[in-house]
Amino acid sequence: MGEVVTRGDVTWIVRKRARDEIQAIWTTGDATYNDNKIALQEMLCAYFSEGGCISKQTNISPIKGAAESKSKALKVRWGYPGSGKSGGLRLAVVVYCEEKRVEVVACWMRKEDPTDDDIIAALDG
Repeated sequence: MGEVVTRGDVTWIVRKRARDEIQAIWTTGDATYNDNKIALQEMLCAYFSEGGCISKQTNISPIKGAAESKSKALKVRWGYPGSGKSGGLRLAVVVYCEEKRVEVVACWMRKEDPTDDDIIAALDG
C-alpha cells in the first residue's frame, strides 16, 4: 500500500471563481459547509493515497491535455451529504501531485454538468 495522505499534508487553494460559485450555494456560516469541505478534502486525499495520484476513481476523472506538465486537471463529482440523488456539484480541480497541492478552479451544480471543454475553459480563466 502507498503513502496515506491526510488533509494536513495538502495545500488547499480555492480560486476566486470557485469560491464565488460555492458561496452562492453555501454560506460559510452554514454548519454543513465545513463538514462538506472536510469530506471533499478527504475524498481528494484518497486520490493522492490510492495509486499515487495516477488512478481514475469513481468520482474523479482526469481531463486529458488540460493541465501543465507538473499538474493534472480533474473533473470531480461531489454528491455532498443531503444533496439527494439528482443534486451535487461538479468541480474543476487542478492537482500538483509532487507538491501535494489542490486548486479548486470552478464549480457547477450537477444539473449544469460541464463538458471537458467547459473545464478546460475554467482552467484558462
